[in-house]
Amino acid sequence: MRSAAAAAAGVVSTADRVGTMGQGRTGSGGDRSAVWDALDAEAAAHRDVVRMPLAVGYGSREENAFGSRGLWQMRWALAAVPPFDYYLRVDDDSFLCLHKLRAELAGYPPVQFVAGRYWCKPGRFRMDENYLLFSRDLIEVLGSIGGGGNGDGGGVGGSGGLVGGLLPFDPHVTLGWNVGYWAAVLNVTVLDDQARIDAQQGELTAYMHTPDAAARPAVYAAFCERYLYAHHVSAAVATAAAAATRLHPVYSEVAVGAGGGFAARRRRARPRFWQAATRHGCPMKVTQL
Repeated sequence: MRSAAAAAAGVVSTADRVGTMGQGRTGSGGDRSAVWDALDAEAAAHRDVVRMPLAVGYGSREENAFGSRGLWQMRWALAAVPPFDYYLRVDDDSFLCLHKLRAELAGYPPVQFVAGRYWCKPGRFRMDENYLLFSRDLIEVLGSIGGGGNGDGGGVGGSGGLVGGLLPFDPHVTLGWNVGYWAAVLNVTVLDDQARIDAQQGELTAYMHTPDAAARPAVYAAFCERYLYAHHVSAAVATAAAAATRLHPVYSEVAVGAGGGFAARRRRARPRFWQAATRHGCPMKVTQL
């Protein structure tokens, strides 16, 4: 977990990668590999790594814990993080315009809300889990009920059986696959942000997805003016983009309440991107299901 700023903004964020939210693996004879020893050393030094007690990690196509890890992370956030208004799940190899997201939170619905970007392909009309933002009430419903710690997404509390009972749950597909059906059943407002999430559903830039940073770093300066998030970003590009990003004056006015909590409950008019989202990509955009 490397998201103190997100937590201060009223958002708790989990980043998924081997080493950030992953299960320790053992080799033959129970000897642990050098990479996991290094992760343990990092966790001890920086206290920013959480290991999930799941039976499998990435595994194979048939046997993995894609969905389970998503539920486990929700439950971890509810148990370990101070009260938050929104929950953001992102992949680790990504670049997020956090200052821009913070400024927009006050225009998001406070409950029954999920944001991301859909795949717009026949038979694949679903969100991808590289960026999923939920209002807290959905995390409480999905994360606090069900699961038992045996590779089914549990392990941090909760008994019952809403997820996996009333709400079908497949632990071997991504959280994004599961969210599609949940969104319909739970009657949520969906923001399908086709125009600003630069990811594999349809890349919006070329310069954010190269292995090496551009020779002219100024190319990254305007990314956060137009977009919100990019996936499959190398460490070199992310570093260069962060250094080049300019903060628009509007973001200096973000209200931070007592205790560092972002004043996200003070509703404002929805920003212009909200209307723009209805003009891009899949047939379903901002929709009350």
